[in-house]
Amino acid sequence: MYKRYRISLFVWALFLVSPLVSLCIALRSYKGPLVKNVLWAFIIFYGFNFVIYDEFMDANRYAERLVTLHRTEVGFDNFLGLFLSDDESSFLDMAGPLTTFMVSRFTESAAALFGVYAMIFGFFYSRNVFFVLGLAEGRLKIVSWIVLSIVCLIIPFWSINGFRFWTASQLFLYGMLPYLFEEKKTKYLLISACSVLFHFSFAIPVAVVLFSRVLTRNLTVLYVAFLVSFLFNFIQLQPLQEFLMQYAPDFLHTKLHTYVNENYAGNLEAAQETTKWFVLFKSELIRYFGLIFISILYFLNRNYIKNNVVLMNAFCMILYFSVINNVIASIPSVGRFQLLNYFLLYSFVLLMVQNDQEEFIWLKRSVYLAAPLLAIFVAFQLRIGFQTINILTITGNPFLCIGEKGKAVLDFFKQ
Repeated sequence: MYKRYRISLFVWALFLVSPLVSLCIALRSYKGPLVKNVLWAFIIFYGFNFVIYDEFMDANRYAERLVTLHRTEVGFDNFLGLFLSDDESSFLDMAGPLTTFMVSRFTESAAALFGVYAMIFGFFYSRNVFFVLGLAEGRLKIVSWIVLSIVCLIIPFWSINGFRFWTASQLFLYGMLPYLFEEKKTKYLLISACSVLFHFSFAIPVAVVLFSRVLTRNLTVLYVAFLVSFLFNFIQLQPLQEFLMQYAPDFLHTKLHTYVNENYAGNLEAAQETTKWFVLFKSELIRYFGLIFISILYFLNRNYIKNNVVLMNAFCMILYFSVINNVIASIPSVGRFQLLNYFLLYSFVLLMVQNDQEEFIWLKRSVYLAAPLLAIFVAFQLRIGFQTINILTITGNPFLCIGEKGKAVLDFFKQ
């Protein structure tokens, strides 16, 4: 006990000198109780040094919104209107705008705002990653490290650039992981349902979980449905928008008009054409490897999965999410929900190759074969992260970084 206390004191003292070195030392005991909090603290440190590299990124809009709110006088009559005055805000998903509003009462500093964003996002991110690690038995094998790198980078901590949606994603997973891999308790569903407070669209995955209770658990039916949904796209936007506008509550009409819209879809397609090739390629990598891994699990391991209630529940839910997400992927921005499914799928693969390697030998071999291409995914994700990771996050500490602007790691490498 005393030894653990000394190690903890040393790691936290070192954090004040070099957060990155402190994190690396803590990660050596990746199953210890200390490491997830050190990771959380490091993400907060990253947030305070967040680099806004482009005026068109969401983060720049958040920063401008903070300045506007800070310079606006607050009274009883305009209190609610202030933090719910843009097109993205409503009484349903008020958590993000309310967070910005609360920070604006004290400062207009973007560093403070993204530090708070990182504190909220980082809590759920660190808990989700180490929940999966906590289910892994024994020391991690090489194959498990390969898959873990994908799990950590599917929704990485630099996703605070899109704070509302990606924090909702981590909050949803925070409830869904124990619901699938421990016990189907109502409290975990309620936690996942709270993701709606950050982004209204999370009513979709919450509904999928609820309706899954009455849907088939026949793996053959689910796998065939998965293949069909993978190959075809069914949604016509205009009829869907008219249907939803007719029955949805009034406060959702603005959002539906924005997102379920053919013009908006066309704009996204045009933007995608100018998107750098590696951004599109990395998404296709985990998508098609997901197809391969699910197929291996179905054809070679379905009997083993059927005989384990927890594994059966988790695998069925992954298939449910895959089918629904593939079908509705043509709705603008809804394709992002696939990342929730990828997180669950690759976490499932990690636990299978780590905890029962002999039974899942072909799954293990497929991971090794896929490793070179998966490494490309890791490299591309890190490149995206280097656009917002300040060089001071790597070389500095909480004392040296106060009032310092620094530059993005990517810009540092380009010099």
